[in-house]
Amino acid sequence: MRSVAWGLAIALWPIAVWAENPEDLQRLLTTRQCERCDLQDSGLVLARLSGARLTGSNLQRANLSGADLSGADLRQTDLRGASLQRANLAGANLTGARLDGVDLREAWLTEAILTPQQLALAHIQGAQGLDVTALPFERYQAWGIEAIQAGRFERAISYFDLALQRNPKSASTYLSRAIAYQGLGRSEQAIADAQAAEQLYKSQQNPEGEKRSQELRTTIVAAQERVASSGSNGGNGGGSAALAVLTGIVQGVLPFLLGFPF
Repeated sequence: MRSVAWGLAIALWPIAVWAENPEDLQRLLTTRQCERCDLQDSGLVLARLSGARLTGSNLQRANLSGADLSGADLRQTDLRGASLQRANLAGANLTGARLDGVDLREAWLTEAILTPQQLALAHIQGAQGLDVTALPFERYQAWGIEAIQAGRFERAISYFDLALQRNPKSASTYLSRAIAYQGLGRSEQAIADAQAAEQLYKSQQNPEGEKRSQELRTTIVAAQERVASSGSNGGNGGGSAALAVLTGIVQGVLPFLLGFPF
């Protein structure tokens, strides 16, 4: 059913499109040449616009989800609030484009021409083809904490791994990743990260961070001992105990981490 729905959408998309200036929209769809056009609020879902020339055009709030814009000339375009989710922007030139609030989740951006500053206010989770050095440390750290709050610990770890590539001495990232590891029951790795965070906070003369890291480490160790004791006595409360410990950790440490104390 899903494939049928997508096929129907592809067949009908030119009928459903709308824009502030219908003449500009028609010119774009017919010639793929529409520089300085008024295309705000237009519906271009799944549009085939490979190599299109849109220099200086107004595409605010346009819906370009799933569109093929590979190799397109998007210099100086205004894409604020536009949806480019799952769009193909491989090799597109976005020099000077305004991307505040644009949805680039799961978009393909291999060899796209743009700067990290342009992505500062864009939604780019899951975007493909972005060089890790193109994004600031803070983005990955924030996404990792959001993933912890949503209970998505594997994804949180992947974000924290990327954050550490940007800032290998981030105590807050080690401490955050320790929580994510504990969420997956990987206590040894959680303890190792908590220890790393404790040492980094100590070297940075951050007593509050050092204390939080030490408390996290000792809490996990104590939980391990309780789980081991439950198992040796034939009890079945190990899982419940581990869950209770995790809940306490998240409640106690996350508020501290939300301030990103490096």
